[in-house]
Amino acid sequence: MGLEDFKKTVLRNLIVKVIGVLCIFIFVKTSRDIWHYVLILSASELFGQLTLWMYLPKVVKKIKLNWHDIVIHFKPALGLFIPQIAIQIYIVLNKTMLGILSNVNEVGYFENADKIVKVILAVVTAMGVVMLPRISNTFAKGDTNKVKEYLYKSFGFASFLSIPLMFGIASISENFTPWFFGPSFNKTGIIIVMLSPIIVFIAWSNVLGVQYLMPIGKVRSYTISVICGAGINFVLNLLLIPHFQSLGTAIATLIAELIVTLYQFICIVKETKIKYLFSETWKYITGGFMMYFINQVIGYLMPINPLTTLVQIIVGVLIYFSILIVLKSQVNKQMINKVVSLIKIKKQS
Repeated sequence: MGLEDFKKTVLRNLIVKVIGVLCIFIFVKTSRDIWHYVLILSASELFGQLTLWMYLPKVVKKIKLNWHDIVIHFKPALGLFIPQIAIQIYIVLNKTMLGILSNVNEVGYFENADKIVKVILAVVTAMGVVMLPRISNTFAKGDTNKVKEYLYKSFGFASFLSIPLMFGIASISENFTPWFFGPSFNKTGIIIVMLSPIIVFIAWSNVLGVQYLMPIGKVRSYTISVICGAGINFVLNLLLIPHFQSLGTAIATLIAELIVTLYQFICIVKETKIKYLFSETWKYITGGFMMYFINQVIGYLMPINPLTTLVQIIVGVLIYFSILIVLKSQVNKQMINKVVSLIKIKKQS
């Protein structure tokens, strides 16, 4: 990833995960096959990591290491390690505290809602993996203006993508959860709606924290933001779960992610022009809200089944992009031009 050679990592991940899923369907049949499941997950991860080693001889030269070479990197590595601990704490802590302070059913409602939201987040935050080495390299060259240009473009694209996904998942959840999880999981649909704003908050914090603060060396600011989020999440879980159960956990998660994002905004406010970050946000909110309204009407008129969800997704996408065309969104225009140019190149070849 540091060399920006994403083709190898993406292809490796795709092949390994497909093989892993196939093995799960083939070998995991009953609850007694849990050791098969654990073995498949472990072997997939191990095999996936080993496949990358074959590329090393082409890019890494053999050098003689000494203790000093290792020690100088220990403190920076620890600085990157601490926020990962904080993030994992409040990811795992949600379900653990919900199980202790509530019951297993409530954990199931929240777990399923969280999984759906996390799938969407994987699409939104994938850009951070790509932008991190690029911005780090640009900052190392001393081109701070270019770094800020990347920040504005990346934030704009994150908003362009995350805002409709927030409105979209919220608009289909009422019809989606009964047929996907079963009629007894209606509460999961409500939790999905409550969690949907974190798609935007995490998309923004991914740009501000992972793509900007970390590459320019402000790891401390990034670390403080996620530690604050973990602490607030813990306290709110204690206060809210006894009264609101899984809904309380959703509220705590939402507020924690909001605090993380707000703190990171505070960290960059003196160095950047915030108005540039939000210059077209109102267009995405307008398109997203219209999509939400139309999908609610479709959900009311059509029965609860996979076809309704499919119709909502297709209509939602068409509505959103149509609104952005009318409002002349720059990101939308750039994407359309890119697609057209790729089609022309393909025809010429």
